[in-house]
Amino acid sequence: MKKVNRVSKVAIAALCAAFAVLNVGPLVGQAAKADELENTANETFYCADGDDDFIYGGEGETADATYEIEYDYYEIVEDVSYYSAPSFGNSDSSITNSCAPAAGTNIVLFYDRWYENLVPDYTPGIVFGDSYFYYPDTGDVTTQNVLTTLYNLMDTNIGSGGTSQSQFLNGLSEYVDNAGYDLSYTSFYKGTKTVDLGALKDAINQNKVGVIFCSRYNFVYNIFYMEDQKIIRVIKEDANIGHMMMVYGYQTISYYKDDINFRTDTFLYVSSGYSTSDQGYMELDSYLNIEDALIMTIS
Repeated sequence: MKKVNRVSKVAIAALCAAFAVLNVGPLVGQAAKADELENTANETFYCADGDDDFIYGGEGETADATYEIEYDYYEIVEDVSYYSAPSFGNSDSSITNSCAPAAGTNIVLFYDRWYENLVPDYTPGIVFGDSYFYYPDTGDVTTQNVLTTLYNLMDTNIGSGGTSQSQFLNGLSEYVDNAGYDLSYTSFYKGTKTVDLGALKDAINQNKVGVIFCSRYNFVYNIFYMEDQKIIRVIKEDANIGHMMMVYGYQTISYYKDDINFRTDTFLYVSSGYSTSDQGYMELDSYLNIEDALIMTIS
């Protein structure tokens, strides 16, 4: 009887120890998550998704900033971009502040052309002639699942409305790692209103894309050249809200009157990350506060 009692006590002690370990594990994980959230407390959170109803710890106002330029003639000084690039947005109404997972989705779909396991059983585009055309956003379940997965991996809306830069990078890195690939990045940041165009040009020539992080930004929906009137109209919106977008090139335009160059503008080609999946431009040296700009590489 004593032997049985002794074994029972040992067994009970062992079970208690095991139970304690099982319970400490989640506590350690929770502590690590709390530390991670604390570390993001002082970061900018990016959350614009093209909707008027921003859930954001700030103003979140947008304003029409469309303008026109009169000229005698203009010159496209440089145009460095892909003929086509992905431009996907969120179609799930339960997901808000989705620009970071949308930017991540566009980066993943861009590279899925070469690294097919990023989005299994999905073809992002088609070759036509000498060019590759990415399919448009049609609300496909597969691409929305990528965005939803990134939304969760990035801890979007945890800690604050939106996603911090570190949450974006950690979540995207985890997604890429789970697919069996590696994510790395280098800077093409140059200042609060511009970027290193040389570094971006090198990246485009190497089949890479970038991502830009802005605490305020502008988005150009279209540039209309009214040749008969010698007028260019830039359909533009300014927003004082944190936003990030995939960057896939740039264009520099110079304007002349009386053979004098009176103005030169540079626009980044960007996929907006809006729920409407708009693709357009961001004007440099304009209404803008760039926090960082990174060339993203998946290999």
